[in-house]
Amino acid sequence: MKQFPTALFIVGVLLLMSGGLYTLLKKIALTAAHPLVLTAPLPAPPAFDAATVMRMAISLGLLGASLFVILSKRYTPTDRHWAYATVGTILGFWLPK
Repeated sequence: MKQFPTALFIVGVLLLMSGGLYTLLKKIALTAAHPLVLTAPLPAPPAFDAATVMRMAISLGLLGASLFVILSKRYTPTDRHWAYATVGTILGFWLPK
């Protein structure tokens, strides 16, 4: 049961990264299916606006604090409830995007 928080963290990171990975694989499949696309210049990636950067910074900060509490041995299980709730809220916020 000690490995559960670590496994939860790894699954969460993989789920957050899967959206970008899916987009990358889709682009590779499109360029392989249509070789003429390789000669055309790729469009510039969209620039992050300040709101998106702040959302990411706040999410990473809260995720780091939550994981510290979850993985630390000095907190009781009742103290960890908010940390698990925070991780779940962050995953719920980013997954639909």
